[in-house]
Amino acid sequence: MMINQTKTTVIFACPQCNLAHEVTQTHSHTKKAGGFDCAECGAAVHFWYGCFVYSDWRAMTVLPLLQRPNIANDTQDQQYDGDPFPARRA
Repeated sequence: MMINQTKTTVIFACPQCNLAHEVTQTHSHTKKAGGFDCAECGAAVHFWYGCFVYSDWRAMTVLPLLQRPNIANDTQDQQYDGDPFPARRA
């Protein structure tokens, strides 16, 4: 008999250097214990005891959300001044 296991991807950040780690979370019918440390600085990232198991952890490279490529000669690029409604300006 085959049991269908749901796998969920979870992201944990190191509390010391903030490096993101991607892990796979699965449900266990018995309580399990474990943990993993940061791939960069060695600090404890996550430890557990319970019905979930975390495996296949790896460090991630995450780019800042507002980063955009540097495009030379981009004449349409304007500095954002914080006004959400620039069309209302007189």
